[in-house]
Amino acid sequence: MESYVAKKHWWFWVGPCILSLILIFTVIAPIIILGFAFLRWKLDVIEVKDGCLYSRLGIIFIDKKTIPLEQISFVTEKTDILSQWLGFGTIQVQSSAFAKAIEYSCIEKPQNMIKYINEHKK
Repeated sequence: MESYVAKKHWWFWVGPCILSLILIFTVIAPIIILGFAFLRWKLDVIEVKDGCLYSRLGIIFIDKKTIPLEQISFVTEKTDILSQWLGFGTIQVQSSAFAKAIEYSCIEKPQNMIKYINEHKK
């Protein structure tokens, strides 16, 4: 007795593949982006201690800087209306150790940090 087994065509995979791609771009990609943002928020450190300004920024490529406070020429704040209203801004640090100003963005209450740096410079 002969039998015939019907096999599914490769077209069967089109629907699940399209659904998977949509899922990747609408669910998984935002989760990855938010995960990186959360890690940056937790791991980025800008700190003044022991007469120096220390910064550690990044997750995969980590940028570390140490600037003695006496080498800091000036510290300024950049804000717009929205960031002023929400209480954050960008701090620019000009130092004789670096050719151009270093910017630290999204700093909460930047005027407090500027005041602290200016009070502790020698």
